[in-house]
Amino acid sequence: MSTIATKVSEAKDCQYNIEVTVPGNIVQQEFKAVCNRLRGQVKIPGFRPGKVTDKILLNKYKVDIQNEVSKGLIQRSFSSAIQENELKPIGQPFFQDNNEPPVFEMGKEAVFTVVTDVEPSVEVPDYSAFELKRPVKEIADQDLEETLGEIRRQRAQYQKVEEGTIEADDLLQCAYEAQTDLEADDIPETANTLLKNESSWINVSNQQILPVTPDMFEGKKLGDKFDLELTFADDFREEYLQGKALTYAFEIKEINRLDVPELSEEFAKDLGIESLDKLKELCRENMEREYTDLARNVMMNQVQKQLDSAVAEFPLPPALLANEKHLNLVQLIMDKQNENKDAEEQLNADELYEDNDLNEKAEENAVRYLRMRFIIDSILNKEEIQPDFQQVRTRYEQFRKQSGLSEEEFSQQYNQDRLIESIVYEVKTNQAFDKVIEGAKITDVDPDSLDEEGEEKEA
Repeated sequence: MSTIATKVSEAKDCQYNIEVTVPGNIVQQEFKAVCNRLRGQVKIPGFRPGKVTDKILLNKYKVDIQNEVSKGLIQRSFSSAIQENELKPIGQPFFQDNNEPPVFEMGKEAVFTVVTDVEPSVEVPDYSAFELKRPVKEIADQDLEETLGEIRRQRAQYQKVEEGTIEADDLLQCAYEAQTDLEADDIPETANTLLKNESSWINVSNQQILPVTPDMFEGKKLGDKFDLELTFADDFREEYLQGKALTYAFEIKEINRLDVPELSEEFAKDLGIESLDKLKELCRENMEREYTDLARNVMMNQVQKQLDSAVAEFPLPPALLANEKHLNLVQLIMDKQNENKDAEEQLNADELYEDNDLNEKAEENAVRYLRMRFIIDSILNKEEIQPDFQQVRTRYEQFRKQSGLSEEEFSQQYNQDRLIESIVYEVKTNQAFDKVIEGAKITDVDPDSLDEEGEEKEA
């Protein structure tokens, strides 16, 4: 009896061709099997249920039958070749000839070639030899006092001040008017309130409204009238004022100052905490937790760098790399267009798609991501650790809820497959890196001895 014949050959690193020959009698059997299943499901005038001939079915449902025959035979032959040759396919297989699936005809031999990427072989390093620096900081009383001070400032409220001079962080109600020879008609409407205002609230230490600084108000009191020379930056939000230097006449109409509550038992109870000692205890615990998380993140960065350095170069699956590069390039193009969205002439996406710099960047990103992805998978396989998909589901739901979008809006705005892939990668990274940290040599160091990347600062 004839059987499906497969021949597997390596096309390139991490990619194989599977040449398949399906004898005509097996194609005939598959067509008859599909027709038999379909016969009991259709009703055709002039035929009793289940008595429709194969010829009638093929005339009426030829494309549907061919598609089901194709699906069944291709899957069987592909699965058989994978098992016999112990391949580990990854990504979506495709057909060699213009990626067009073969067309099966009743009783005729079918010959086609399936191309599939396979997982690369990655040699996991001995991470027990890794040396990690863990930043450790003892929480001093001064650190605790600063945190409590910040909590007090967050609960502070502005109170009117009638006497004394202006201090930094005061909130002022001012009247001001710029001295300018321009006609009112020449001034854009958006700049009017920045040139003249009878009642504007200005924070002495904040330049959001006008380019003022605390020293400009030093010694000034309620009711004072004075002139200030203000210079607007070249990138000031109001284009009309960019780069201009103007003299302003000011009048202080009201002074408000933050009234910071005292650290007391009453203050703790206002926060819903039973006592001041309990508040301090909770603050210390929270700070310790923050330092622990910081230390872990620093070591995670160190692990990634040491893994990347310790693992030898290995080939990446070509089709998977091409797809990842494409996704990165699309994102880079979108980012580039968003950066340029206020320009008169919009950037052309087709031209950007051919941009050499963007293509190089997209490939670098794709290689970096896929390389680390396979290193992480190899660690999990070696340690026989299964991905925590419950955590994946939890993080996905958290992300969806934090977006504030309905399920329908969320599905329209986000590529859910890509999002889930990203979350899976994050969860697997945490699992693998935690395992490496567990087995590495760890030295506790002063946080100030490390730079932002977790590396020791040069002496």
